[in-house]
Amino acid sequence: FGAIGLAGASQGDPAPAAPAAAALWRPLPGAVYLSTATAGTVGGVAFAPADIIRYDPASGAWSMIFDASDAGVTKNVVAFEMLDDNKLWLAFAANQAIAGVGTFTPQDIAVFTPTALGATTAGTFAWLFDGSAHSLTTLAEKIDGLARLGNGQIVLSTSGAADVVRLNGTHLKAQDEDALAYDPASGQWSLVFDGSTVPGLAVEDANGLWVDPASGDVYVNMLDAFNLGGIRGDGKDIARVRWQDGAARPSLLFDGSAYALPARIDAIDLAADVPSGFASPVGCVPDQ
Repeated sequence: FGAIGLAGASQGDPAPAAPAAAALWRPLPGAVYLSTATAGTVGGVAFAPADIIRYDPASGAWSMIFDASDAGVTKNVVAFEMLDDNKLWLAFAANQAIAGVGTFTPQDIAVFTPTALGATTAGTFAWLFDGSAHSLTTLAEKIDGLARLGNGQIVLSTSGAADVVRLNGTHLKAQDEDALAYDPASGQWSLVFDGSTVPGLAVEDANGLWVDPASGDVYVNMLDAFNLGGIRGDGKDIARVRWQDGAARPSLLFDGSAYALPARIDAIDLAADVPSGFASPVGCVPDQ
């Protein structure tokens, strides 16, 4: 583990006691967690591309969740997953060196264990997934979406076409709109989301995803303007894909422009109690 120093503590001071897990990490029901491609300010919260911010529809407030500069992260965070045990999985747009741990390439996944989150962020980094050891080696195989299934499998999407090797030596191919699952227990790969089954998605540039482990619904964000079977949006929006009667049914969950989000989204997580549709804010499509 490579430790990131706690903000405000001098070298000779004892480290403050870590807060209780419940106080550290409390995903809000219905809240949207995201990271953006560029810096900006929304709702009085200034953010950088490597930060993770949250929008709470109940209060209408934006807040900082992961301040990357505090944690020594300088590269854009292009995918993340929040876990119930207070940990964060992170993937970076470019090689990110972490003192005492190593350098994470865009095909790798880091795990961050926080001792503080929010405007002051601190904690330790460790390795979760070495892409080069698991068939992810090319520029097209950079990770751009992350999720975790209830059985512990790592779900990821890539920026381009991916070609991974299964245990029996056969190759499993995926496009940038698909999602692969890697099982750490068995070392096996599988395809868990075929984007070509979603109206319009195959021709769009999906650059982030989150999977609801309870329902199996898939949430995606796109690089720019998109049209999923008549559901239109842009790079500041989040679309949901739900399966009904055997068919994929897209809908718009979050319209960033309606909440004055000034930058394109490139990573998302809904964390807990996925909303069936916001009750009143402008720009979100209720459940249909």
